[in-house]
Amino acid sequence: MAKITLVYWSGTGNTESMALALQKGIEAGGAELDFINIETDSLDKDKMLASDIICFGSPACGVEQINEDYFEPLMDELGDKLSGKKLFLFGSFGHGDGEFMQTWSSQVKDFGATLVAEPILAQDAPEDDILDELTEAGKKLAS
Repeated sequence: MAKITLVYWSGTGNTESMALALQKGIEAGGAELDFINIETDSLDKDKMLASDIICFGSPACGVEQINEDYFEPLMDELGDKLSGKKLFLFGSFGHGDGEFMQTWSSQVKDFGATLVAEPILAQDAPEDDILDELTEAGKKLAS
């Protein structure tokens, strides 16, 4: 059974909706899941790093960047500890073109991580097709 840690932050609820859809798929796929809202839940980084797959979700904040209060410090702290890890990224954005996800993807690849699938993005509130895509992605991650 795969062990997956899903860590997310949501400011408006859009990224949380995405995280819940991903959670639904992961659980349907039978994986063991740690579901962490980085703002309100405690994060055991050692346990997270021992997971088979780590899912990170953040909305775009500021000028096309990941959340600066929680995710930027986490990425700075983890850095090369992500080397060799399998990651899946997702997030939402309200304006711009979602460039933050390209930057974030490059950052984790530079740390030596492998993206197990293309990141999934939603502009504003995720439509049903995006939520369905996340649920299906979760099932695939779990298998």
